[in-house]
Amino acid sequence: MEQYLFTKLLSPTDASHRLTIPMANLGDFEFPAGQHAINIEVTDTIEQQWTFKLSIRRNNNPNPRPVFTGEWIRFVKEKGLRAGDRVVFSRQEVEGRMQYRIKAERKIFNYWHRFTKLLSPTDISHRLTIPMANLGDFELPTGQHAINIEVIDIIEQLWTFKLSICRNRNPNPRPVFTGQWIRFVKEKGLRAGDRVVFSRQQVEGRMQYRIRAERKIFKYWQQRFTKLLSPTDASHRLTIPMANLGDFEFPAGQHAINIEVTDTIEQQWTFKLSIRRNNNPNPRPVFTGEWIRFVKEKGLRAGDRVVFYRQEVEGGMQYRIRAERKIFNYWQPVTF
Repeated sequence: MEQYLFTKLLSPTDASHRLTIPMANLGDFEFPAGQHAINIEVTDTIEQQWTFKLSIRRNNNPNPRPVFTGEWIRFVKEKGLRAGDRVVFSRQEVEGRMQYRIKAERKIFNYWHRFTKLLSPTDISHRLTIPMANLGDFELPTGQHAINIEVIDIIEQLWTFKLSICRNRNPNPRPVFTGQWIRFVKEKGLRAGDRVVFSRQQVEGRMQYRIRAERKIFKYWQQRFTKLLSPTDASHRLTIPMANLGDFEFPAGQHAINIEVTDTIEQQWTFKLSIRRNNNPNPRPVFTGEWIRFVKEKGLRAGDRVVFYRQEVEGGMQYRIRAERKIFNYWQPVTF
């Protein structure tokens, strides 16, 4: 069974130079007597291996201050980590040898992301298989093979999933969710190829779990533009790229129209598209209307981005918007 070691919230120095290890956890690593530095092989959540150099101060210093260097900074850069993120270390004995694992996490909207699972046909029809590396995210009492987990979805509906593992000390316990999982699948209309995102947060001494279901819904939509939000975009109005003004049906002689736009949870917003008057050579199209309410409800800020799509249907043009935030060097949708 994988053993949790420690969680470290990254300081600016951790994210730029070296990772300081909690002194209480120095004993978790096999440090030969008399040596001041050893290499530790650590595996991340995508099974990539990293070599961290664990070193301590010399000369019997009463504060040896253990730190990781080696490939640590390359790990930070590749994962896009920054101060305020955190890493979780664990270990497991395999065939008499200690294996170490690291998981990088970022706090998103007050919840710590735990894992994302692309749904297989079996996940959809029978049970959800949990990544083995995430079994430790759920508080499974010693000796028990099944517990109920209360999980909240994005509309604050509560679901009870039964987390169970194989019995008899199976070396591959294969954790799965059953219980209300299939009802969740049916109610959300999920299918193979969709994905679910799990996160958790400690609230008043108790762990609270959340689930978010996602679907790639823009397959048949034509992407028109992507806009990285400036401080003004996030606080006053969204400036539209001039080259995309023609993507909206702007009647001749008018300076403002309302555009109905649908987001990723099928909520509709009315954005007011307006341009400068008097044949200005730089009309500077902008969205106002419900734009700022959209920004606030999605929790957007400068540096996030929005992606606009459109599709021609009977009776006119339909528009969609997707808000995204960069997390560990990947743009993730804001799906609430």
